[in-house]
Amino acid sequence: MKRVAASVGLAVVIAGSAQAQTGGKQVFACIEQDANGFSHDGTSYRRQGFNPRKFTIVLDGMNLNVKIGNDEEPYICSKPFNSRNVLQCVEKTYFMVFSLDNHRFNRAQILGPVSNTQKPDDMAVSYGTCQRF
Repeated sequence: MKRVAASVGLAVVIAGSAQAQTGGKQVFACIEQDANGFSHDGTSYRRQGFNPRKFTIVLDGMNLNVKIGNDEEPYICSKPFNSRNVLQCVEKTYFMVFSLDNHRFNRAQILGPVSNTQKPDDMAVSYGTCQRF
């Protein structure tokens, strides 16, 4: 009985230690398979293919942080109706859907002409995959 209690205690300590190291966060390395949309050329929008990008995701509960180069985008996520393992996440002008099962994502940048700037933002949609590390 003491051996069982010691084994259970050790397992709890090891699990707690692993949880403490990551703080309950999950980290993913992601790459876009393809990205397309519209780019503003100074007078109007034109169809545009964009170079796929690599980035990391830190998932902490229902918060998702995307880091691309030196830029960080904090998203707030929810689970859509009738979908336990998919997150839909919103940042200021980005929208992302992420599968907790297969780690695939869809991502959209949609501010575009409503930005009211001299050169409006590009609009883009991409998809890709992530690997947990």
